[in-house]
Parts: sequence; structure tokens; C-alpha cells
Amino acid sequence: MPKSKFAIETSAARRIEARICQRMNDWTRTERRLGGFDQLHRVLAATCDTDADWKWFVDQFSRAVAAAAVVMQILPAVEWPAGVHDWLIDKADPLTRAVLKAAQVETTQIESPLSELAASSGELTDVATYWVETYLAKANARERMRRGVFFTPRSVARYIVEQVDRRLRDDFGCRSGFAGWMPAERGGLLEPALGTGVFLFSSAARLKANLREWQRERNSVTGMVALQGGRDVSPHGSSEPDGNADNDWTVAWTELVERWLPNVVGFELLLANAVVARLVIADQLFKSGVRWPLRASPRIYVTNSLGDAGSRKPANVDSSVWHDVVVRAEQARFDERFAIVIGNPPFSGLSQNRSRFAERLLHGRDPADAEVASYFQVDGERLAERKHWLHDDYVKFLRYAHWQIERRGAGVLGFVTNHGYLENATMRGVRWQLARTFSRIDLLDLHGNRKKLEINPAGEIDEGVFTVDQGTAVAVMSRSPDAGANSAIRYAELWGRRAEKLAALQSNDANSNGNATGSERILWREHTPTAPFYFFSPRLQTESAEYWQAMKLTDVMPVNSTAAVTARDRFVVAHDMDELRTRLADLANPDLSDAVLRERYFRRTRSNRYPAG
Repeated sequence: MPKSKFAIETSAARRIEARICQRMNDWTRTERRLGGFDQLHRVLAATCDTDADWKWFVDQFSRAVAAAAVVMQILPAVEWPAGVHDWLIDKADPLTRAVLKAAQVETTQIESPLSELAASSGELTDVATYWVETYLAKANARERMRRGVFFTPRSVARYIVEQVDRRLRDDFGCRSGFAGWMPAERGGLLEPALGTGVFLFSSAARLKANLREWQRERNSVTGMVALQGGRDVSPHGSSEPDGNADNDWTVAWTELVERWLPNVVGFELLLANAVVARLVIADQLFKSGVRWPLRASPRIYVTNSLGDAGSRKPANVDSSVWHDVVVRAEQARFDERFAIVIGNPPFSGLSQNRSRFAERLLHGRDPADAEVASYFQVDGERLAERKHWLHDDYVKFLRYAHWQIERRGAGVLGFVTNHGYLENATMRGVRWQLARTFSRIDLLDLHGNRKKLEINPAGEIDEGVFTVDQGTAVAVMSRSPDAGANSAIRYAELWGRRAEKLAALQSNDANSNGNATGSERILWREHTPTAPFYFFSPRLQTESAEYWQAMKLTDVMPVNSTAAVTARDRFVVAHDMDELRTRLADLANPDLSDAVLRERYFRRTRSNRYPAG
């Protein structure tokens, strides 16, 4: 999608954001309180686990309104019946409702139609999400990099959803996949890093396809409803056919959606993303042909999946608002037991989630202080290393998802993450514990690690599917109710250009070799990890057998420590001696202040824990 085509949309969003920022910053404290925004600020800060000030809230709120307003123009929401708009407002929490109402007003203020981008594109949902992801990434690039938030290509999300759907059929006896996984007692579907909802609306698309498949098989849309275990559940009366094929389809599809939505949960830290996800799902349901108004809705919470529980309500916040935004999110995070967990966790290496809850999970203690799997333990022994990279955000999200399946005893996990845990020696505890919990594990290494300068079989630097330096991998893991002690692990890999990898994912369904041919075929091979590292990569396991015949470095040098670590290399390395002397002279010059030196040489910082320089 050419970014230049987004100029009109982005310009409109910036004007809206600036206008709302100005208006909110001009309010007096009394105006904030009377308008209810003072308590919304406190509620958002609490649910995001931060003590951020009013300026932070204004940025979050105005950006969410701007993004929502433009997305509503692109979809376009003007074509929705009143029932869709009412559903969005009525089913939203107070914080999201305030954003949506403001966005509806701002949409009417956009003076002219947006660019021809939407009109010339086949799938407006994709256009809307692509635009908003581009806009939000530019609007707060530093925050995006700090938290490691990179949006998921649609084909990656679709591939994972297809794989999970297949697991539900194969391992849990759900002949209709997602569509058969409706009873609440089976456990809901969670996307713990929601973004703009690409996994949720990919799941909805799969749900509709499942119903179509069943309709073709049985030649009766009501067969699906009967399979779910319920008749007479339609808001329009009985699910018995009335002889009108189109009406029968609408009734059956609406009933299925009504059963599915209450079991769908998303957690998202950024307010703008959470609001846009609601809009995109509403648009998709409208275009799918459901009958409005719907009684149910997905439960999308603005919250930190890895945050601690027990947020204390400020005295000046209404109890009902606090309950709807904060308490319900905490109940979903800690009390519900999900059986399907899918998504794309953040890629941040320096974790932004230092909660006690996340740390204890990594070390094998749950919120009730019960013993669970510890990523710091292998074969009953604790890791000896001090530097282990187990505090990466993606590892914490993986542990959280693992815990959801672990405590339920059965379920499916489908993630695309950094691929480091497949091979990193210090992450052997992650691999060992995953293999102990899950009965089936499929690992698709997408490579593309720019840090390692991975070279593909064609002799070229391999491209990643995300715009990150790390390589990535798709993991689909399931534990069936009758799982034994052993885990069946399969491994495959994709090399090449980004477009080729996405095409391969698009062409392959959940079957081992799909319908793809030639270079697009994903070839799986069985793999059995072995001690002491339990590598998920067969290549490393083969190499390690020879490696372990040599003497250990710790035996050669029993007294050891971390090697020297350099910093500010760009300052102390120069192309010629004169340039280096000039820099050192500036550094030693007492007449140059720290502020001047920072501006001249140290404008950036690798960690938000320290100022630049």
C-alpha cells in the first residue's frame, strides 16, 4: 500500500488531534471534573499501570479520537445502520464511549471526502487498519520503539488462525473448528496484545467460513446451530428454517456470532488501538450480514496484560466507572481461564513490564503463590547464568499465554514472536517447560534476523516479515484433554524475501503442506529436543552433539566474569585522528555544558531508564 496515498488521511487526523489537544489543555480543573475527564484520566492511568500526568492523558485521548474519526471515514461508517452505532456506544466502557462520541462529532467536521485510496481498494478493513497503524507509528515513534510494538501482517495472523482452527478440529473433536468452540465452559479466546484487532477479525472471518463449510456439507445452515447444542436461541425466535435460504443464513450466522462474541477478549495498552479494534470488528460484522442490533459484543479492555492486580480506586472516581474500566479488566486478566490464546506480543528487549506478577510467573509462582512452570528451571535444576534474556517482553507474554493453558489443563496457543527462544542457550528453560506442557508443538522459523545478518540459501541477506531487527517465528502449541507425557514437535522454516514469505503463509492452510507448490511449500519435519539445551532448531541440535565432545569453557577457566561491555562506540570511533581529537577536546572542555555535549554528540538513548547521553 503506497504510503503517499495516506497524505490526506494523515493530515485530517493531525488537525483533529491538534484541535482536541488545544481544547483539553485549555480546560480548567473544574471543567475537567464537570466533564468527567478528570476521572477518565485517573482510570486510564490506573488500568495502564502508570501515574502519568494530564498531558499524557490528553495525548492518548486526542490521538484515539483522531484515529477513530478517520477510520470511520475510510470504512465508511456512514453506511452503517443506526443499530451498529448504537451497539458500539452501548457496549463500550465509559472511557471508550467518550472517545467514540467525540470521534462521531469530529467525523462530521472533516470538510471533504478523504483520498481515493478507499474507493480504489477492495478491502476497506485492510485499508483502515494499515492507515491507522502507519499513523500511530509516526505519531509516537519513540513510544513504539520503546515498547516494541510492530503491527502484524494480515497473512501472518490469518495463517495462525487457520492453524489454531485446525488444532481445534484435530485435537478437541470440534468438527467445525472455531464455530464449535462456543460453550463458555470450554474457555474463551484471548488476544493479550490486541493492537488493532487483526487476530480477532481474522478469527471472525474463519468463523464465517466454518459456517459456510458446514452449510455445504449438511445443506442446512441450522445443522450448525444444532451442533452448537442449542435451538431457539435467536433474538428473532426459533432457529428452524423458514424456507428462505437467505433468511436462514442470516439467522444462523447471527446466532453463531451472538454465541462467539461474549467469549472473545482482547487486552490492549494503547487507547487508540483498542477503539479502532472495536470499529474494525463492528464494520466486519456489518459487512458479514449479521442482523442488528446484536445483544453481545467482544470484551476489549484497555489494560496491561502483565500488570499487577489490586489497583486502588482514587477517592474522586465514580465506582461504576472504576468497575467498568479497571475491575472488569483485572477480573478478565486474573480470574478467567482462556483455552485459546493468539497474537503478536511486543518485541521490546528491555522490558517495559517489570510487574511483580510477570516476574513471579517467570520464576514459577502464580498469583495465588502456587507452583507453576518456571522458565529458570531445566530438569529440576536452576539456570546458572546471570545474563539470560528471560526478561524480554515477548518471553513474558509467552509465559502469560503458557500459564493460561497450563492452569486450564487444555487449549491452544498461537503466537508470532522473536525467534530467539528457539535457539538461545539460556532459554532452554522456556523450551523444556513448553515441551512439558504442550502435547503438540509446531514451530515455523521465519528467520530474517538482521542482527545476525542471516543469509538465505540464495546467498542474500534474509528479509524479515516485520520491520524489526530480530528474526521471528510462528508457534502453534496445543494440549489436548487426554495429552500424555510426551510432546510431538515439528519444525519448518521459511527463507527469502518478505513478499515471498507472506505469499507462502497466504498459500498454506493449516495442513502440513497445504495447497502450495514449489518455493511456497512449507515442509515440516519431526524433531525431538535433547538435553542439555533442548534446542527447538534441529540444526543446532545436530551441531551441539559435536560441540559437547569438547571441554567446557567453565572447566578451562573456573574463575570467570562478564566480558568488557563497550558503550558510546559512535563517539570513540572516528574515520580520522583529527575528528577523534576534536571530540575528546570537546568532552574535556569545561566551558561546554552537559546540555551542549548532549545535543552535539548524544541525542539518543538506548533505554528510557536514562536520559540521552
